[in-house]
Amino acid sequence: MDNPKKTAVASMDKFELAEDKLFDYLIDKGGLLDDPSSSLLLPASQRRAKLKKEMHEAAEQLDLNLDLAPALRILKEEGASYLDAAKFEEMDAQLDKMPTYLDQLDLTQPAKESLCTSLHISDSTLKSINKVGVAKYDEGNLEGSLSIFGLLATLDHDNENSLYRVGIAAAQLEKWDIALKAFTNAIKLSPEFLGARVFSAECHVRLGQINEAKEDIKEAKRLIEISKPDPIWVEVLTSIEEEAK
Repeated sequence: MDNPKKTAVASMDKFELAEDKLFDYLIDKGGLLDDPSSSLLLPASQRRAKLKKEMHEAAEQLDLNLDLAPALRILKEEGASYLDAAKFEEMDAQLDKMPTYLDQLDLTQPAKESLCTSLHISDSTLKSINKVGVAKYDEGNLEGSLSIFGLLATLDHDNENSLYRVGIAAAQLEKWDIALKAFTNAIKLSPEFLGARVFSAECHVRLGQINEAKEDIKEAKRLIEISKPDPIWVEVLTSIEEEAK
């Protein structure tokens, strides 16, 4: 008979395994992964510089204050190592065209559609970007993955899963302010998002915001009661609640 635990682990994608590592950290209070260095290669052309500037401004709408230049560099220079040829070519071509579409946007007016729609970034390319981000996270390149997930969240403001992954990577790097903002935005999009609520409580504890942590813990308990999730969530929440006392 198959071992249910092994079967469950085998079905998890790389990011879910990374999330599991964060569970271990929260429960055992172990050390964090080393913060890898990430070189910044600034775009050479003015159009590329404009892309960086405008994407950064779009990210600021989420109040994440992330540098998206590493994401663009990794996707262009290393993306082929993680994607099949057709997917990489599609992504590469769409990234190359972003400056052209940015030139056509009236950034003084409220956006009428998501940035990925305005920049003609397909769902397939969004999935490819996510795949590279997950791979970088799994490799321990937390800064790189954080930038990539930040790019995803910037391109598609309505994707709570990208925001959640920004939060997970930021928490691993002890960037608690960024993590909290990401989880908060994810909760706004999906109030029933248990993971975002639990880790939001953790961020509040780390920032010394105990009253806010207790509010998140209370809501997480309600969600656990109605959704009956994996018992590990109860264990994680109990650990956080102990710290909030």
